[in-house]
Amino acid sequence: MRRLSVALGVLGLLFAAALPARAAEVTLFGKKYNVAMESRAQTYKNGVKITIPDADSGSNRKAGLYFVQGADPSQDRLFVAAPIQATDGLTGDQLYVLRGADANGMFTAASAEATSFFGGNQDWTRGGRPVSVMHISDENTGVKADRNLAVTTFSNDDTYRYYDLDTLSGSYDTDAVYSRVQRAINADEGDPNAPFGGFVAYAPGPNGTIVAFGRAESGSGVEVGVTDPKKNDFFPVLTNMNDVTSNATNAFPAEEAFVHGAALVGDEYWLLVSSSQPDGDNDSTERNTIYRVRLTFPADLTKEARNGIKVEVLGTAELKGTALNGPSEGGMYGLAVGREVNGGRRLYFADWQGNLYTCTPMP
Repeated sequence: MRRLSVALGVLGLLFAAALPARAAEVTLFGKKYNVAMESRAQTYKNGVKITIPDADSGSNRKAGLYFVQGADPSQDRLFVAAPIQATDGLTGDQLYVLRGADANGMFTAASAEATSFFGGNQDWTRGGRPVSVMHISDENTGVKADRNLAVTTFSNDDTYRYYDLDTLSGSYDTDAVYSRVQRAINADEGDPNAPFGGFVAYAPGPNGTIVAFGRAESGSGVEVGVTDPKKNDFFPVLTNMNDVTSNATNAFPAEEAFVHGAALVGDEYWLLVSSSQPDGDNDSTERNTIYRVRLTFPADLTKEARNGIKVEVLGTAELKGTALNGPSEGGMYGLAVGREVNGGRRLYFADWQGNLYTCTPMP
């Protein structure tokens, strides 16, 4: 019996060592999650080192996220968009992808390989200061021919861009397959049916479309638009989420706010929303909230239907004061939804201090 007890004790230690470090637990919409945190500044198993600005550099270290499920966890990918500030001499990896999650869903230095774009650890003039990224497809019909990624960049003019995955070794501007400035920067050249500007978050839409959330032209609230990534223009269905929910029991926040994380979860969109932050570069917010919303799109997106997207707010979860508050006042910035686990979906967050959080649903 003693030998059995010892053996079981050793197995218990080995099993515990295989689990990620439990930082804390959080409950979101009635579901409990185990929260594990690690720095994004890692040297991954293929020898690629990801650099984020030093804490004393004065730069934000936030990041946007997008998860792509592979055939198995070793083929899962997590795209990262890290908009360092436009400071001469400051460098960092600004657009990159991690491939390979471990058994706990974490993209660790031991499990993942990293591929960094635009030359890796570069300054803002080459890296582009991408604030959001969405993977569209792995279609490969030729060099600089496919629209594999949708990215919003902030270097120079704030711009919507598409990129081909095989053409990302140069600079953020010359590598783009297609670019269009936000109308907040240039009203004549910007797309009149796209969200006005600022921090734009992307999520999948119906029939291969992209849904984009961004600041409203009025300066108060959030607009949502839809585009076909194979074309250049947004559909004429731009909708102010505040206007169309103003009379609802659960309304989208009417005060100035910005959406900086978005994900499709079943038939719901989860939006990570913060209260107003000057230029989005102030690591402080009074509110860091996930909004669950259901969007109902017009049957024919090509027909003019301003405010034609139906928006229903299903619930909210405040992250401030929880295990997902993070080590700073800005809370969480990036949001991605991963594999289904224990009756829920694994969640990934990135904060303002260069950390990546893996939230695994508990049984």
